[in-house]
Amino acid sequence: ICVPTGENNELTVYASSQDPSGTQRFVSSFTGVPMHKIDVKVKRVGGGFGGKESKPFAVIAPTALAALKLGRSVSCSLKRTDEFLMLGNRTPMLCRYKLGFTSKGKLLCVETNIYADCGYKLSNNDLMLGMMGINIGNCYNIPNSKIVTHVCKTNWPGNGAMRGISMIGGTWFVDNWMHDISLTCNLPQEEIKALNFNKIGDVLNYTGRVLEEHNYSQCWDKCLSVSKYYERQKDVVDFNSMNKYVKRGIYILVKSYGVSIPQPAIFLAQSSCLVCIYTDGSVSINHHGIEMGQGLHTKMIQLVSDTLQVDIARIRVTDTATDKVPNSSVTGGSFGTDLAGEALLHACIILKDRLKPFKDANLDAGWDSWVGAAYMARVCLSATGYYPNPLDHGREVDHLTAGAACCEVEVDCHTGEFRLISTDIVMDVGHSLNPAIDIGQIEGAFIQGLGLHTSEEIWVSKSGTKLTKSLFDYKIPTVKDMPRVFNVHLLKDGLVEKSGFLSARGVGEPPLMLSSCVFFAIKEAISAYRGNRDVFRLDSPASCERIKLACEGKFSPNLKEPENNVFNI
Repeated sequence: ICVPTGENNELTVYASSQDPSGTQRFVSSFTGVPMHKIDVKVKRVGGGFGGKESKPFAVIAPTALAALKLGRSVSCSLKRTDEFLMLGNRTPMLCRYKLGFTSKGKLLCVETNIYADCGYKLSNNDLMLGMMGINIGNCYNIPNSKIVTHVCKTNWPGNGAMRGISMIGGTWFVDNWMHDISLTCNLPQEEIKALNFNKIGDVLNYTGRVLEEHNYSQCWDKCLSVSKYYERQKDVVDFNSMNKYVKRGIYILVKSYGVSIPQPAIFLAQSSCLVCIYTDGSVSINHHGIEMGQGLHTKMIQLVSDTLQVDIARIRVTDTATDKVPNSSVTGGSFGTDLAGEALLHACIILKDRLKPFKDANLDAGWDSWVGAAYMARVCLSATGYYPNPLDHGREVDHLTAGAACCEVEVDCHTGEFRLISTDIVMDVGHSLNPAIDIGQIEGAFIQGLGLHTSEEIWVSKSGTKLTKSLFDYKIPTVKDMPRVFNVHLLKDGLVEKSGFLSARGVGEPPLMLSSCVFFAIKEAISAYRGNRDVFRLDSPASCERIKLACEGKFSPNLKEPENNVFNI
């Protein structure tokens, strides 16, 4: 919604965007109105996941121009089908690779080419592929590697940022490498993974950073224990021996996510805020971060309450606004809490120091009395906070978030349908600021990734038109797809790096990567049906059609999948 004030081309924009300042810059450039006359406000966003970083600009800019020309409020909201057709998706990728490894499964070298389907424009795919090259090793040691990335221009809408941006594809490729090594060497996949873990003192792939500490092993060991992996593995073998067309598969994996901002965008590693104390003792805070359902505002209220010793009910987070916090950074990359939290902590410490003389003079008076006394003494009761993250000191990654997952699935090899029997997750989030929120983030990310890896298939015509343009043909997970047993455990006895805010780790995106465990459990079930341990290809998402075809097409020998999901229409 764009509302002109009717004076000097001033404009207020109420946007559904993860980047208010970016919206402000784009509207200014599009309309020719200076930025100081454009106020952008965001109350909250109903799910962003990267899709609302820059893509809303295409809707906001013409709406703003219409409001200025007509001199009246103008709103614009797209239908879901129009959004599907106009805007891109997570960038599809293809990986071709060669592996060198010992007979015991130790990975020695990798040569890989990664191709990204960017659509008709580059968007932020260059940054995405740069981050992928840095983090592709995941938690595994790759002594020698050659990784070449390619950006591909095609005739469909521009693809770009989505939750997990580059890491979800990069780590999925590495998991395929480990799975292929396991099949080729005819060794248990859990042994292959444990053999190739990074160790303290190893140099991380392409970053030059020496690994000082990690919690891969702790997450891995606890997941093996809480999931009773080895006992259930025997049960799966027994079940498969007694059932010819319905097979089960169980898989366990561990992931490590480098919470980072790539060097070309290092300027985004900064944050500012405004904290105001009113004479009645209530507090309002305004920071750069966008609430997208990830609990950012809740955590910031907790922080201010704890620092100033004020009841949570007396604290309010106002709209993220460019007239209060200018030049803000985009919210994303699991960096929102780190940046906003440090800035707010800085502002609260300033206010706490200003109130200290009045508190020391009358310890029993209480918060309201100290605030009133400070006001009467003409002490400023508002403060700005600013925090530049020191990522430019030679480290590409601020801190690592590790997690492990174990999944068991049951596949009907007649139809390609599957059901998720159980999921156990162990996540290292450091010293959690709010365990309830973090567990909710882990559960939500995993289910979102479940759709990514099993059902959310995109079909495109040769003319570049998307055929999956609504929820009738684009299948997201439903209640029936949920695991029958879903356990989430937070690692409590792991090492805690000091780089995360208050020793907490980013939790928005890392759990998404664990969802590929379902995909590989399906591959294990298919291997059981095929009756051998040969390497075979299964693309993601593992839809019913692809699962059926991977089962050697015994009941449909003439059925072939369209190449690259393209129909001749």
